[in-house]
Amino acid sequence: PRRASLGRGLAAAADRCSMSKSGAKTAKTDAVKASRKRPDPEGLRLIEEGEKAFEAKDFVAATERFVAAKAACDASTVQATAKPKKEKPPPAEKEAVADKEPKPADGGVEQKLVLKPPVENIQAKPLRPDMDAAHNYALNAAEDHAAYLKR
Repeated sequence: PRRASLGRGLAAAADRCSMSKSGAKTAKTDAVKASRKRPDPEGLRLIEEGEKAFEAKDFVAATERFVAAKAACDASTVQATAKPKKEKPPPAEKEAVADKEPKPADGGVEQKLVLKPPVENIQAKPLRPDMDAAHNYALNAAEDHAAYLKR
């Protein structure tokens, strides 16, 4: 009954989107896409009315509004304006940011890990402060270390 008031082209579009909740969602998606390309004031107003009808669970009215909004936006001559792009900082500022030394996570003085000469180096790599001796898998066995030094 309500589709008769839409007109010939809009009634065909409304038939494509069923008069259910999912049909209203589909019609809304189509209308919003069309409004992004051509933001016609009448189309935007119809989308708002369709959203109110959708919230009131009147899916037939919502679908009609969304289909009419899509048709209004498609027929519009209004062109969307591009969003201004954010300016990137000049390269000199990027270098200045890279020059900053990283701060240690624990807030204390950063520990430098220095390897010992191979003769003294029983451990493959220095033990980190957060690692306990029971989980130290970098420790070399004395006989393996002696065999390595003989090579």
